[in-house]
Amino acid sequence: MDVQDANTFKLGLLNAREALNLFENRTKKKVDREFKPVTDRLLRKCGGLPLAIATTATALRGKDLSMWCHFAETSEKLISSQVSSEYRETYSILETSYKLIDIEEKMIFLFLACLSPLDSAITVDELMRYGIGFDLFQSANDLSEAMEQAATWANELISSSLLLKGDFDGEVKIHDLVRASFISFIDKDKDRKTLVERIPRWMRKEAFEKFTAISLMSGHDFSRLSGVKAPMLEILLLKGDVSLTTLASDFFKGMKNLKVLSLSNMNFNMGLPESMGELKRLQTLHLHHCKLKDVKLIGKLVDLLVLSLRESSLEELAVEIGELCNLRLLDIGSCKGMKRIQANILSRLSNLEGLYMFNGFDDWSSTNIEVNDGEGSNQASGSELDTLSHLDVLEMEVSKAKQLLTVNNGHMIEQLVKFKIRVRSSHESPEELPVFRCVLELIDIDASPNSGLRALLKKTECLVLRSCKRLTKNVVPELDED
Repeated sequence: MDVQDANTFKLGLLNAREALNLFENRTKKKVDREFKPVTDRLLRKCGGLPLAIATTATALRGKDLSMWCHFAETSEKLISSQVSSEYRETYSILETSYKLIDIEEKMIFLFLACLSPLDSAITVDELMRYGIGFDLFQSANDLSEAMEQAATWANELISSSLLLKGDFDGEVKIHDLVRASFISFIDKDKDRKTLVERIPRWMRKEAFEKFTAISLMSGHDFSRLSGVKAPMLEILLLKGDVSLTTLASDFFKGMKNLKVLSLSNMNFNMGLPESMGELKRLQTLHLHHCKLKDVKLIGKLVDLLVLSLRESSLEELAVEIGELCNLRLLDIGSCKGMKRIQANILSRLSNLEGLYMFNGFDDWSSTNIEVNDGEGSNQASGSELDTLSHLDVLEMEVSKAKQLLTVNNGHMIEQLVKFKIRVRSSHESPEELPVFRCVLELIDIDASPNSGLRALLKKTECLVLRSCKRLTKNVVPELDED
């Protein structure tokens, strides 16, 4: 769907009584004689569309009569020429409500949600990661505060009917009409140009020079982007076919101002495109569901704040990743083929606040090696995590308890505010864990808990024990005492 052609929507319309009931319910006000003329005027413009009615009513909740009249007058001046006459009134209503979004960062947050694939949900966490690339969380002190701010914005936008709740916790969706109208609004208001869904067949290469955002996540061909000049492009989201899609070496040559890059379902077994190493302004990089072999080129992107290789095939984390001294978040979760992380890579990520490794690498060294000491097993150990003084979000899995709990003084455990940790001594197939802020799962662990495990238990909100009879006898009484 190209934004300019987004004119067709399936709509269920309300009759006059239903429309008024919805309007009064959302404004939390019974429309009296004084407000009735402007209410009728607004509802006529909404045309019985529940989305437009709910958005308008939420925007006007608690406002006085003059604000209602101003809203009606403003919406009448915003008739868009880019949509069919059938939906121009609805666009004007929605665009007026967008002007009432009081925080610039929240407006960009909503715009990022508009770049998700049609008919798909997107997690608030992923929106936050894109937002980090756009510096949306400058008032946050740490990653957990950024997560809370993103969740707050998402809830406020849901309350305003601009976002919809997804099918699962932490997910949101966006109505097609809101997506199209908001992209149209923000492009016009912020002097931007956005392309979503597909590249029009007649589009000339020169047209890409004006785009600031491109999202092609529905499987349509994007080979024409290779080597184009797109000096204004700030965010690029692409989804391919993992068995077929590769990118030319010079693919990103004309995109040197990229801040956010997300590539999924691509084959990089022959290496990442050389031009990716020239993206010096890149702050968020996602390589999801990709075939990866050599990722050392990423080490050149020293301004990266977020790196996610989630669910990609990768056997070893390149030593060069340790050069990313500004990295705040590293996600290598569900990289099930990862067998090796060399010692002293993680410990060099001195600004790391979020480390996501769940359902992937679990072969931690049980040797408590000194940081920067090349001796020992040469495999990452739990002691490295204890050197990360800013780490407060951790998701990880270990195959033996002693591999995790080799920390020197438990400082890492004390500073965690959110974690999901699985410790197991067998290859029993684990089940999906419940959603809590601090979750600990122990599988087939019979040893008595050491100091590190005791510290984790004290911070755990949800404890899952499987085949841990001896440990249960020792742990449960202690927890009851605490």
